[in-house]
Amino acid sequence: AIASEIWSSPTAPVQHAAAYAFTEPVELVARIADSRRLHATVVRAVAERFRDAGAAVAMPQGGFYVYPDLSFLDEFRTSDEFAAALLDRYGVGVLPGSAFGDDPRALRVRVATSMMYGESTQQRLAALSAQDPLTLPWIAEALEHLDRALAGITGSAAPADRSLASFSV
Repeated sequence: AIASEIWSSPTAPVQHAAAYAFTEPVELVARIADSRRLHATVVRAVAERFRDAGAAVAMPQGGFYVYPDLSFLDEFRTSDEFAAALLDRYGVGVLPGSAFGDDPRALRVRVATSMMYGESTQQRLAALSAQDPLTLPWIAEALEHLDRALAGITGSAAPADRSLASFSV
């Protein structure tokens, strides 16, 4: 394995693409800025929904994952049980904290937001360029679905009227 890393290299087209990217062309810099804005907007909205449901959750500083702690729920003994219930009952897929070395009894899960950006290339590009991606129908519906799932699994009421503007960056 070590020798493979020493003697192997990316193919020539990949090397050329990397060399070009290192020049920081305007279109690449703009794409990265748009990606950061999209990720920050949606991840903050998801984190806020978990927080409203009673979870302890740190606001992510980078990336597109939320890692809420729902230890207040007595119904579940492990993060695996909680993740399975969220998927089976509400169709919300998360990864149990135990998959990342967390204590299985800690009800922490990793929630990725990238699947909310759209099912097609067209939707994902629209999300990337939207001034307020939270107002796009597919993202708004995914957030509403998350609200309903969290209300159902925690026994709390889903917020009736949520201001989308409060989640924008």
